[in-house]
Amino acid sequence: MTTEPLPEPRRPLSMPPLTPDQRLVGAMAHLFAILPIWGLVVGFWIWHTRREEHPELRFHALQALLWQGIGLLITVVYAVAQLFFKLLGVLDEEYSETLCLLNTRIWEVMLIAMALLALWGAIHLRVTGRHDYPVLGPALRRELARLDAEERRRERE
Repeated sequence: MTTEPLPEPRRPLSMPPLTPDQRLVGAMAHLFAILPIWGLVVGFWIWHTRREEHPELRFHALQALLWQGIGLLITVVYAVAQLFFKLLGVLDEEYSETLCLLNTRIWEVMLIAMALLALWGAIHLRVTGRHDYPVLGPALRRELARLDAEERRRERE
């Protein structure tokens, strides 16, 4: 079984650039990732209704969806840790309060950083027509390229 080599994620793609309307829609997906839950709703809606329009638009909707998912995962980890630290209050109340405060500050900093990166993503996409979040963007591009290559191979068979 031979497979086609996958394209590098940072190379310019051989496709037409996003139209101004498509840039706006993609930027909206990133912008709504700032708002809890709404980022999932808007990202999914854009992916579901406009994914066939342009591969890059599909990528940005999925990327914003995953970005929002990471933010929700961080919140779940925060809540579980907070509960654990509160339970430690039975043993040592002062230690428990310190850990809860530290946990809350770390969570706040992480969510602010994620919101700022989402805002930057919306602006960067609107201006340049392309935006990748650190680590997430290149990994998603590789995965989508792999899935597209598999789909093309299945169509030929």
